[in-house]
Amino acid sequence: MDIFAFEAVVIRPATLADASAIATIHGDAYEHTYGLTGAALREAREERAARWPRILGGETRPITVLVAVVGEEVVGFAATYPVVDDWRWEYLASLYCTAETQGSGIAALLMRELADRLLAVGRRRLRALVLGSNARARAFYARMGAREVGEQPGDLGGAPVTDIVLEWDCMADLATAARRALDARRAPPLALAVAEAPVVRGKPHPDGVAEAARERLKRRLGEPFGLSQFGVNRLELAPGCHSAAPHLHTHEDEFVTVLEGEVWLVSGGREERMGPGDSAGFPAGSGRAHHLENRSALPAVLLEVGSRLPDRDEVDYLGQDLAIRQLPDGRRAYVRADGTPRDEPV
Repeated sequence: MDIFAFEAVVIRPATLADASAIATIHGDAYEHTYGLTGAALREAREERAARWPRILGGETRPITVLVAVVGEEVVGFAATYPVVDDWRWEYLASLYCTAETQGSGIAALLMRELADRLLAVGRRRLRALVLGSNARARAFYARMGAREVGEQPGDLGGAPVTDIVLEWDCMADLATAARRALDARRAPPLALAVAEAPVVRGKPHPDGVAEAARERLKRRLGEPFGLSQFGVNRLELAPGCHSAAPHLHTHEDEFVTVLEGEVWLVSGGREERMGPGDSAGFPAGSGRAHHLENRSALPAVLLEVGSRLPDRDEVDYLGQDLAIRQLPDGRRAYVRADGTPRDEPV
């Protein structure tokens, strides 16, 4: 299986609600990856089932835990914590995926996101241990740019083993290596015709909200190239069609420019006609609710560019009794203005 066979993979911080799924993946690794059986396997599973609620409940040392989610299923996780005697170093404590997704690229996605987040808080180097007999994991970490710098004795289910010490001297190099590994899997095109871009049709909201946006058409231009930090869409609006309900984002910037036709930008009680070459931008958290309307008799085409922060961004839809919120269990969901949930998925 390959990550690009999935409709979407979201990497986000783990929450206490993820503890059971993480413990299951961790315990399964001791069976399928390390070959434990019998009492040793039961003990490993029980220990992980007890440990992860404590970690995610904040009862242990500070630790960064990310999960990879497909739909609503946690399919992988990674965990690190700072090295006590040198804050520049981080220790990679865990990196595991479900048996069904091993080799899919999920691990590389987790490593890329880990590196980006650790760099943002000043971590510059990474250490890890890998079982010496785990050739597959050693090959993966080599692709991620790790150096094998030594050996040390270890224990696995009560049996002595040899662990290999891995180091990354530069966290930025790890982020680059992970991106290159993902890029190689994708084999992106050198160039892309509009007709080849993935298409998203239909309403962007639950029934009864912004029905005028139902016929909009988006072509996701950035996805075939593996862009992960921002989205690029070609937005096509038929006559009478709107881009969305009036909305604003807490964490994502938005930018649009008109390529063909004309639209009306409606924002903050003001309206302005936009034609080819005209642009508009909406900084995250600015409080400027906005949307676009095609009031002409001809189609309009726009280019949209925006941040991709699905684990942080929230959205308010003005006058619609609708919002998108980050829930305590790590999911994003449509809610009403009073916070009560709606059944429709985001």
